Amino acid sequence: MATVAEDWEDNFDAGLFLNEDYDREPIVLGGELEDGTPLREIRQDLYLSNAASTDWDLTGQVVWPVSIFLSYYIARNLELFAGRRVAELGAGCGLSGLVASQFAAGTCLTDGVDVVVRLLERNAALQKESGTLARPSGPDAEISVAQLLWGSETSLEAFLETFGVPEVLIGADVVCWPQYVKPLVQTTKRLMQLRHAADPEGPPLVLHLGYVVRALNNHRLFVNACSEAGLRVAEVPDTAFVPHPRPEHVASNNELQLLTVTFDAAHPRAHEPVVFDEDSASLE
Repeated sequence: MATVAEDWEDNFDAGLFLNEDYDREPIVLGGELEDGTPLREIRQDLYLSNAASTDWDLTGQVVWPVSIFLSYYIARNLELFAGRRVAELGAGCGLSGLVASQFAAGTCLTDGVDVVVRLLERNAALQKESGTLARPSGPDAEISVAQLLWGSETSLEAFLETFGVPEVLIGADVVCWPQYVKPLVQTTKRLMQLRHAADPEGPPLVLHLGYVVRALNNHRLFVNACSEAGLRVAEVPDTAFVPHPRPEHVASNNELQLLTVTFDAAHPRAHEPVVFDEDSASLE
């Protein structure tokens, strides 16, 4: 005979506690740099949650300042994204990937949490309906959504089956917890190895990362993990892409940085096989 606790667990529906009521809102980028250089104005409509707070694993339902920060970087460096195949890691609402999709040849928005993936599917459908994927001189750009668990070889293979090896990677605030570092670096390194194998003489695959500086130990952990994997980390000054004066929607209690993570083909460890640990795969 089942106990009260067992009966409660059998009838428990976690979905009752999920909030999937979203608002459609525009995010508008523009302004000028400190030296007076005008920035391209870009409007991106998307569905998002306006909740003041959310569960730690559902932060992807909210647009955070670092996502807008990364979007400004994309808008200022279109030559890195135009006509290329872009994948966003831990996309959340997908703002940065959606902005990139306005210029890329193909974009895949990825996350590991089911409810966030459903939100991404809504935003991808909205992007298709909006006409921003139209290309006057060629076929329309593609946009897709995939569930990608970092550190999982099985999940990565499923992603590659549908999208192939990306030419550009982006991510916003994907290094927020220490336990994410190892699986993130594993997945990133494997994608970079595949890109290098496909085109050894071509430009390396780069992860353009909107980074929130929270704990020095976590930052060191990430940089060291990348270095040990044969990946280079560098910082891009935000004065090169963030408007002046700084818009309120990029204001943050923590310092925001733009980091690039690049495959270093000259580093001997860059070519060592990635050993995935499925038990530590991240839901991002």
